[in-house]
Amino acid sequence: MASRLDRDVDAKDSEISTFLRSLGSIATAIGSTLTEAMEKLDLRSFPALATHIRQLNARLSMRIAPALCWRRMVTDSGSNLIDRSVTIFEDAISQGGEAEEVGARSSLMASKVSALREKRLIVSKTFGMLTLTMHATISALLVFIVAVVDVFAGLVNKANMGEMKGMLPFFNFSPGDLKMLNMILVPTLIIFAVANSSAAQVTEGSHKYRFFYFLSICLATSGICLLVVPAAINMLFNFTS
Repeated sequence: MASRLDRDVDAKDSEISTFLRSLGSIATAIGSTLTEAMEKLDLRSFPALATHIRQLNARLSMRIAPALCWRRMVTDSGSNLIDRSVTIFEDAISQGGEAEEVGARSSLMASKVSALREKRLIVSKTFGMLTLTMHATISALLVFIVAVVDVFAGLVNKANMGEMKGMLPFFNFSPGDLKMLNMILVPTLIIFAVANSSAAQVTEGSHKYRFFYFLSICLATSGICLLVVPAAINMLFNFTS
């Protein structure tokens, strides 16, 4: 759902530039208000914004305060870029600016920001994939170490090594130590998952709910490691013995 919301917002961001430029140009060309110019727009050119444009036009036609109508459109869209570009457009129009000039300038700002975001997305996607891969690797390594220590401690205790246990502290495994390791393991994996998910979301600069998309992948990867790695270690030691 977070990814779907993010894609919807990206689609709206890509159309807001064309919408503002077209609206300003039509209003100047026919010498009418924005409400009348909006009725001349072909909404098939704005599939992502079509619903918001229809609602905006309906509210303006009912002579509701334009500032409230535009603000409601911004709120419904959920986009920061639409908020910034529409605020520039609406404020300039309310101050008596020429519709075509205002639409062109606000459209230019929106298109530049959208282009910069697309450029950053190329880097952030690579970083996100690398972060998820590194999380999976570190999680598997941590679980592997704890599982090996746990299995090896069991083998040492079964061997009853006697005097060697006293001579070599490495062989002195206590149940409390092993229990502490297993208690620390899960919180450590959760902390890593939260940190890596935050890094991927901040780098991508996407909607805040996108954090849960990365978090779900990291937690699922950690869970798979907790299930698969200890079982694989037990099979390996049993085969060797």
